[in-house]
Amino acid sequence: MEERRVRKNNQRSKAQNKKRMFYYRILFIIIAVLILLFDVIFLFLPDKELSETENRTLQQFPKLNFTTLTNGKFESRFDSYVADQFPGRDGWVSLKSTVDIFSGKTENNRIYLGKDGYLIQDLTLPDEESYQKRIEEIRSFVSAHSNLVSYAMIAPTALSIMRDRLPANAPAADEDAFYDKVKSDLASAGLRVVDPRSALRNAASEDQVYYRTDHHWTTFGAYTAYKALAEELQLPGKDKTFEKKMVTDSFSGTLTASSGFRKSETDKIFVYLPQPEEDVSVFYASEGIRSATFYYTENLEVRDKYTVFFNGNHPQIKIESASPSKKVLLVIKDSYANCFVPFLAGDYQKIIMIDPRYYTDDIETLMTTEGITDILYLYNIATFAE
Repeated sequence: MEERRVRKNNQRSKAQNKKRMFYYRILFIIIAVLILLFDVIFLFLPDKELSETENRTLQQFPKLNFTTLTNGKFESRFDSYVADQFPGRDGWVSLKSTVDIFSGKTENNRIYLGKDGYLIQDLTLPDEESYQKRIEEIRSFVSAHSNLVSYAMIAPTALSIMRDRLPANAPAADEDAFYDKVKSDLASAGLRVVDPRSALRNAASEDQVYYRTDHHWTTFGAYTAYKALAEELQLPGKDKTFEKKMVTDSFSGTLTASSGFRKSETDKIFVYLPQPEEDVSVFYASEGIRSATFYYTENLEVRDKYTVFFNGNHPQIKIESASPSKKVLLVIKDSYANCFVPFLAGDYQKIIMIDPRYYTDDIETLMTTEGITDILYLYNIATFAE
């Protein structure tokens, strides 16, 4: 009797194991098919150059040569390439963000879910070798043009100015310490450095100096920084007045897109119109397009409404005005300059903006041709750290 029961149990156990193994095989086949399917899609799907969701350029397949292979750059860039070009990436990022929100997380993709509706991006500090190389490049450039007036305004980010809005005990980088180092090194490189941090902190109690959903400073933040620069350099427009005009209240920026936080919230974008109005000519050199305004209002209908300023980033833009000044300014910039430079228009006869990320022509020829008298470095600190 006992032997029969044992035999029956053994048979039942074997049947269960057989059934379990069958399910395991099915699961293995499904996983293998999915992996193969993703590999095939990854290989044959054309690479995307731009993420509209995150408003950034995506990593393309890196160049493979002896140098990139031995210094580790190919490996790191290939990892970024796979992450950026992964099939259905935007959907996976959105799903992860939703799960993170429900689990109570306050950080995603190094973006913190801050107080008072603010999203605050952490700062990735550069390695010392890359940083010193950038400082030396600037030092050499300034030294080679010692006859020109060279100054810098490095824009802080919300991580510095709105640090009190970070979640409690957030392990964010010390931006102010890095900023102080950059400020000191740029001054030693021969630049006159204008630091707008105090002005921005004071202005933050009056109005919004950074967007809640985006990494840029607002137009009011840029205006606050301009006033600090104009006062320091005694620019003609330091006492100029402006009409503040809202152009949209439905701007959802890159921090919301990258983190998945605060998807239902939006920011307002304002433009500041000089009083009296100033006549300007804006020439987009690479595209051969001329305009009589800094603003592309049609971009208020697209997702990245911040491109209302100068239609986004371009290799080279030339601005001419009726300013009585004889000075010609070269602005070496990133996107923080896009809402800042319109304030400078009445202070210079001509302004040449170049974005080193896209500009490939000879800068020395440009400076000679345009008769540059002044140089302004206008980056945000995060770009400077890249």
